[in-house]
Amino acid sequence: MLIFDRPWDRAAVEAGLPALKQVSVRDLHLAWGRLDLRAHGTLDVDAQGFAAGRLDIAATNWRDMIDVAEQGGMIGANMAGTLRVGLGLLAQMAGNRESIEIPLAFADGQTRLGPIPIGPAPRLATR
Repeated sequence: MLIFDRPWDRAAVEAGLPALKQVSVRDLHLAWGRLDLRAHGTLDVDAQGFAAGRLDIAATNWRDMIDVAEQGGMIGANMAGTLRVGLGLLAQMAGNRESIEIPLAFADGQTRLGPIPIGPAPRLATR
C-alpha cells in the first residue's frame, strides 16, 4: 500500500504531484526456480527523501541469490564475499544453512542487511 500526503485528484495533478509518505508491504513473494524470497514491513520517506524503516526478509537458497546478483553485475565480488560470510554465520547460528530470515533496514540514507551495510538507501521522494 502506498500512502501519499494528499489524494490523487485532478487538482493535485495540476498543482503538483502528491508526495509519497509511506510504503507498506504486506506480503511480497518472488520465486524463480529454487530461489524463494519473501518480505513484509513498512518504509517511511525521511526528510531527505530516502527510505526509512524495515523489511523483514526470508530467503531460501540465499547463496544462489548472491551468485545471480554477482554474475549479473548487480554487486561486486567484494560485496558478494562479504554477504556470503556474514549471512552464512547468521544462517548457521539460526540452524538452517539454506534459509535465512533477516531484516533489511533503512536509516540515515543507508541500507543494512542485518548487521551488514550494503549501500545507500533508495530515494523514494518524487521531488
